[in-house]
Amino acid sequence: ALTLAMDYRSDVLLAWQQNHSIFACMLRASGRTDARQRVGPSAAHPQLEAVVSDNDHGMIAWSSTELPRRSTPKTRIDLSLSRVGVRFGAPHLLASFADPQRLGRSPGSLALERLSTENVMLAWTVLEHGHYLIRAGPAVFAVSRPARLLSDPRSQAILADLAPGPAGEAVALWRTAPRLAGGALNMRRVELWAARASIVPHSRVTLRDTVMIVPPGPNLAPTIAVDPSNDQAVAAWLALGAQRRIEY
Repeated sequence: ALTLAMDYRSDVLLAWQQNHSIFACMLRASGRTDARQRVGPSAAHPQLEAVVSDNDHGMIAWSSTELPRRSTPKTRIDLSLSRVGVRFGAPHLLASFADPQRLGRSPGSLALERLSTENVMLAWTVLEHGHYLIRAGPAVFAVSRPARLLSDPRSQAILADLAPGPAGEAVALWRTAPRLAGGALNMRRVELWAARASIVPHSRVTLRDTVMIVPPGPNLAPTIAVDPSNDQAVAAWLALGAQRRIEY
């Protein structure tokens, strides 16, 4: 896994997975490269997200899934907030759960986005009481305060994407799928859902305009973006069937 983030001064935070760990370093606009830092432990192929701000602070979040040979896969989600100078301390464990569907490795299942208000929203997929759910909150309080539930607690939901809009909000896109008799999710009956999430005073996340945008079907690889000129969101996905096609 490899990701990078840039602030408005063109300083770049680079993060990657190597040798069972997450590493990071800053590539400064001046041409200087800061020392490499080990941020925390990680299994191979994590979902890895990073943000860096003009106040010389950064955030790194990752979801990694261990695949033991004789037991259920287990996913953990970690978040590391830097001190000034983008110096990372010990990460905080956000969630840890048995993950039989290995959704902790699913692209888009974890998202970290800077909003137009300069707040940073973190959204993630977690398994609770037998249901895959999507939660979101301000990144700086994600560990210390209860997170907002975005998806229906009765469904099986997997975050697919999170895109910031011009009005201080982010548009979340997620998939839902029913369980088959053996416990696996039926990915031929995937619904796509979207909603607008905002961080309001007292660091609460509010949700509005929740809507199912695609009925059940073999819908794969959904993604979303927001037009900054008019705040209109566009989602696109691959629809399987007699002919494969891209729909939006």
